[in-house]
Amino acid sequence: MRNKITLMAMFFLTVTTFAQPIITAIYSGNCTGAVPRGIEIYANGEVDFTLYQFQNQPNGVGFTRMFDMDGLGTKTDEFVYVSRNTGEFSDTTTEFAAITGTETNLYDANTGWVSGDDAVRIVRKSDDVVIDFYGVINEDGTGNPWDYTKGYAKRINGTIPTGAFTIADWNIAKNAFSGKGLCNSEALLSDVADLKTYSTVALSVDHNKSIEFSIYPNPANKEINISSLHTISTINIMDLSGKIIASKTPEKTTTSFDVRSFSPGIYIIQLIDRKNSVSTEKIIIE
Repeated sequence: MRNKITLMAMFFLTVTTFAQPIITAIYSGNCTGAVPRGIEIYANGEVDFTLYQFQNQPNGVGFTRMFDMDGLGTKTDEFVYVSRNTGEFSDTTTEFAAITGTETNLYDANTGWVSGDDAVRIVRKSDDVVIDFYGVINEDGTGNPWDYTKGYAKRINGTIPTGAFTIADWNIAKNAFSGKGLCNSEALLSDVADLKTYSTVALSVDHNKSIEFSIYPNPANKEINISSLHTISTINIMDLSGKIIASKTPEKTTTSFDVRSFSPGIYIIQLIDRKNSVSTEKIIIE
C-alpha cells in the first residue's frame, strides 16, 4: 500500500503545473502599412501579470525593448495579446477568425514589433527569472531555423515553458503568410495558421500548414522517407537546440534520409521549398 501511495504522489507531481504565462504564438504578416503582427500569450491558471515583464530582442542586439505587463491585471485560463498599435491588433482580429477583438491587448510602439528575426521572452520582475523564451540570445534570427519572417511560430500543444528555448516545442512556418491574407486580396490568415488554439494537453498531432508533407516511418531506425506536395529545396535535421547536424538538397518532391549514424533521441526535421517556405516536424530516432 505504501508503494502505491508513493507512486500516486509521484504521478500527481508529474502532471501538476504552476500558474504561469506562456508564449503560444508569434506572428508577422506580409502587408503594406498596418501589419497583423504580435505575440499571443496564454494565462495558464490564475496569472497575475503585474509580476512579469515582456521583452523583445530586435535583430539580435539584446533585449533592449521591454515593458511591464501590469495593464493585463490578473487573467485565468485565457489568451492575451501584445501588439504594436491599435490598428495592427485590429488587423489581427480581421485576419484570424478565432480572435474577436474582445481579448485583452497591450500596446507598445516597439516591443510588439516582431519582424520574424526577433527573439522574445517573459521575465519575472522580482528576480529576473526567465519564464518563457523564444529565440537565441544575441542572435539575429534571419536565416536561422527559428526565423518566422512573413509567417509564424506556434507552440505545440502539450508543451510548457522551461525558461529556455527548445525548438522542438514549436511549429515554425517562415513565409507562410507571403501573399496571403485580406491585405493581399486573399483568404484569411486563419486558413494558414489558427491563433487561440493552444492547449496544455496534446490533443492531436500538430500540423504545420506552410508546406504539406509527410514523414515515415516515425519513429525510425534506418531511414526516413519524406513526401511533399511541393519541390523540396533543402532538408535540415537539427538537434533540440536548433543546431543543424545533417542537411541535403534533393530538389524533388520525394526523398529519403539515412539516419543509421544518428544517436537515439528526438530531432527536428526542417523542410524548405523553392519559395523559401519553411516547415518543421519532430522525428524520433530509435
